[in-house]
Amino acid sequence: LLYAMLLPSGNEAAYIVADYMGGGSIDNFVAMMNDEAKAVGCTGTTFVDPCGLNPNNITTARDAYLILRALTAYDVFSTVVGTPSYDMGTNDRYTTPGTYIIQTTDKLITNSSYHRDYTKGGKTGSLGEWQNFAGWHSQDGESYISILLNVPYDADPEGMRPALVETATIMDWVFDTYTIAPALDTTQPITEVRVAYSTQADTIMLYPADNMMTLLPREGGAALTEQVFNVPDQLPAPIKQGDIVGTVTLTIEGETIGTADLIAGSDVSRNQLLYTISRVSLFFSSTYFKVVVILTMLVIGAYLIFTVGRILRIWSKEV
Repeated sequence: LLYAMLLPSGNEAAYIVADYMGGGSIDNFVAMMNDEAKAVGCTGTTFVDPCGLNPNNITTARDAYLILRALTAYDVFSTVVGTPSYDMGTNDRYTTPGTYIIQTTDKLITNSSYHRDYTKGGKTGSLGEWQNFAGWHSQDGESYISILLNVPYDADPEGMRPALVETATIMDWVFDTYTIAPALDTTQPITEVRVAYSTQADTIMLYPADNMMTLLPREGGAALTEQVFNVPDQLPAPIKQGDIVGTVTLTIEGETIGTADLIAGSDVSRNQLLYTISRVSLFFSSTYFKVVVILTMLVIGAYLIFTVGRILRIWSKEV
């Protein structure tokens, strides 16, 4: 049934599965479909039948990606949807017994003009004057999921597989233009910060905690990224190697790639004398100390005024 559903889009096979898994109720199975879509993170998807013929079935490119990503975790799905053709076996009930071979509608994996070696599987679908395709592709250890929706038939000169033509065009460009590579080198320092309360070192080197594997242009690569650091002006000793002390955010042409922690590259011990002097100096320059001094001066001033006033009154009486 999976081969029948996923290769030639056998809608009757989808209904058989829905009836069986829904306990005899298609509606129950459709409810299960919607629950599963929500479970994998879909926010714009609503299913109303098990095969997709009803135009009230809706989804988004993002949701279709989430669904396909979840499905590729199952080996049986990956095997079936990546199969060009399948022998359903001999059926002796027919007048002329013979082998029934079904073919996939995903011509990117068949020996045809649409073929691409990097495509590992996918599923086409169409209603009216347009076609969809969801597929995944792998080459040189790099894998992508592609989703194309509402591709008009005039996109294909042969008029048969417009979504496959558009997918091949896009993925050819992706593999030629981009690569998945580390944007950061965790073995090399990326910046340094001043250290306080230590005679061991004036600065400490910071390293990215993650290499941030990401999609980068083949030409220029990581050199095209811009780095924005979120670190303090100085770090107080003691510092332990591996301590998280800040972050770095990477962008390319204003688009954020991601953020990685920055970690201390070495241990730095504290000089207790410097620390004590700093604490004492900080205390004497603190607002608290200044308030105490002012209040003390006011009390002393008030006491002196009171004392002087009392002495003057005694002196005037004696005079």
